[in-house]
Amino acid sequence: MEKKTETVELDFPIEQVKGDEKSALKTVEIKEPDSGSLRGLQLSMVMAQDMDTMFELVPRISNLTKTDMHKLKVSDLLKVCITVVGFFVTV
Repeated sequence: MEKKTETVELDFPIEQVKGDEKSALKTVEIKEPDSGSLRGLQLSMVMAQDMDTMFELVPRISNLTKTDMHKLKVSDLLKVCITVVGFFVTV
């Protein structure tokens, strides 16, 4: 079975600098977490969207780094966190 991936469009793109090149990160690709990506984390804290927990988990399952996470505007951070929690909820 293939892992699901969700794309979150950022309302406020993040400026990234790699060497002399600057670019703007406009979308976040988030992979469905597996048990390995949850190591050392409490699932209840993930579901509660605890920020310390999300700052550990999101870089493990997305194209964001911890530094990128600190640059996110609150509205974009919440969109990312809601998307992560959505992987654990079935309708």
